[in-house]
Amino acid sequence: MRDEKMIRTAKRLDVCMNIAEKAFYVITALLAVLGVAMAVFKDAFTDYSVTNVPLGVITLTLKEADIVVSENVKSRLIVGIISAMIVLAITCVGIRIIRKILRPMKEGRPFDTSVADSLKKLGWLVLIGGTVEAILKAVSETVILGAYDLSQLINMNAASKVTVSYFFDATFIIFAFVLFLLSHVFRYGEELQRESDETL
Repeated sequence: MRDEKMIRTAKRLDVCMNIAEKAFYVITALLAVLGVAMAVFKDAFTDYSVTNVPLGVITLTLKEADIVVSENVKSRLIVGIISAMIVLAITCVGIRIIRKILRPMKEGRPFDTSVADSLKKLGWLVLIGGTVEAILKAVSETVILGAYDLSQLINMNAASKVTVSYFFDATFIIFAFVLFLLSHVFRYGEELQRESDETL
């Protein structure tokens, strides 16, 4: 028996995913153009009169724009663009997998063979993508710290050293294991569906 509500919901979700996928492609293309423009017009994107200094979750607002800024400021922007493009690319792959999961559901076949396989692929993508994002975040924060002369921002007579601590958010690991579990549930559902069809 076809579940019309599931079919309608799957179709609506597929339309939303299709729009999101195209939007991500456009954003990725714009970031690529911006990256090329930054490489060609080097000085146009670097403002050496800095008043706001972003340091991770902290932003320092200076009284005067006299802080020494190294050439790494442009590197920070480039690393940010590359990181965003990688995350967007991983997201686009994820959206394609989700649309592959929705395809049989739009036809009223939630326990199709491809659904369990696609859920497993999505789990691996979340696991790999989350790890890549954590690494990119650490690299980006390191480049940010290297872009400014911290001795002008910190009273080095009061501080003996500056230590950088990175926070690793492992939520994506739990989400990946939930997807792996769902993959096994759908695989079992597929076997039950096949046995039911053979009985009929």
